[in-house]
Amino acid sequence: MKRLPSLQTIQAFEASIRHGSFTRAAEELHLTHGAISRHVQKLEDWYGKALFERQGPRVRPTVAGEGLRQRLLDPLHGLYQALETPVRPRRDALYLSTLVSIAQTWILPNLDDFKQQCPNIDLTVATDYQVLSIPPASKVVALRFGQFDHRGLFAEKLLDESMVAVASPAWLARHGADPAHWPTEDMVVHTATPWPATLKTETGVTRLPLAQGARFNDAQLCLQAAAHGMGVAWTRSQMARTALERGDLVAIEPLRQQSDRSYWLVCREELIQDPTLVLFRRWIHDVIGGV
Repeated sequence: MKRLPSLQTIQAFEASIRHGSFTRAAEELHLTHGAISRHVQKLEDWYGKALFERQGPRVRPTVAGEGLRQRLLDPLHGLYQALETPVRPRRDALYLSTLVSIAQTWILPNLDDFKQQCPNIDLTVATDYQVLSIPPASKVVALRFGQFDHRGLFAEKLLDESMVAVASPAWLARHGADPAHWPTEDMVVHTATPWPATLKTETGVTRLPLAQGARFNDAQLCLQAAAHGMGVAWTRSQMARTALERGDLVAIEPLRQQSDRSYWLVCREELIQDPTLVLFRRWIHDVIGGV
């Protein structure tokens, strides 16, 4: 079997056809005009046919030269791909502003899934209580619970919510499920979601004692206080779901009512079609759809 021409010879041939000039092929490959001419002559000798017609400073492929060029296209492309240094996928940064309760309910338990679904997004999770502002052109998305004022932003309702009274099994064993017998100092209070004075149930209206227990400005802390046996808390069903499933808390039925607040996704209008925001919205919808 004949020894194949060198890669530089084949490159000289390909560049000469592409440019229609030995001179320009030489400039591209950082060779002299004479070196290109010698490489082409070697390939013609090896191939046994003329590959170019010389027309002054210009060259054009013969039928044999064009046929060889066509056959070399795929092998050369494959060689370039094999030798090309892999380029790391471009990474995008996304800043998520949310509540501690939402972060612990939906974000943290599903972060591994987020990394798999969105491997090129660097997610920063920041917890705070209000959407003060979202800077223009910043990839910032907020997840909130409340009655959201759009204020010129894109606001999408994700999920409605219900409120329920919960307590630890040990606390219920001591005090029972009848609100009339509850110590008022054991009714744990979330300052942003105070206890209702009455609740409508299937048997009528239940009056609740005045809540005078420990007060917390964070819903997750309020829930944890109830799980630690400090009393009964009025909390969001979604937030309490995991603790209820584990048996750390018990829902006191029928002390439940539909909330007038919902979960919202918020971002700037001009970013709603941004690929990073599109991926995050799709992911959070999947998370919420699975609850």
